[in-house]
Amino acid sequence: MLFLDPPTGPDDPRLAACHREVMRDTLDAHDAELIERAGFEQACRESLAFLLDSDPVGSGRLMSSGRAFVLFVGVCRDHRGRGFGRELLAWQTRELIDSGATVLIADTDNTNLPMARAFADVGWPQTETRIDLVR
Repeated sequence: MLFLDPPTGPDDPRLAACHREVMRDTLDAHDAELIERAGFEQACRESLAFLLDSDPVGSGRLMSSGRAFVLFVGVCRDHRGRGFGRELLAWQTRELIDSGATVLIADTDNTNLPMARAFADVGWPQTETRIDLVR
């Protein structure tokens, strides 16, 4: 079982520190391109600002239609390979369903094999493939 100490809000300094560690050696194509283009520090700031604009503090969003989106699952570099991503995804899936979600939507890059395995392990079938064109 995974126990989380939730952030106190979007300004909690732990969010920025944790996000920096998640961004190190990222397997996300957009984040990797952002790091290459803007540099690591600026990429971390831009990526976190985007995530907080989408969903302040949480990692999923439930819409009034019953559709729910898992927006971000990340594990700090030093803790990868221990199943924490799968546990976070399972927890978020349960939270969204318990909140009334009837349709769950998420995506990951085809090259992000650990996250793709986590989705499969938690019971998310791959239903589509999206091609993102990044530099």
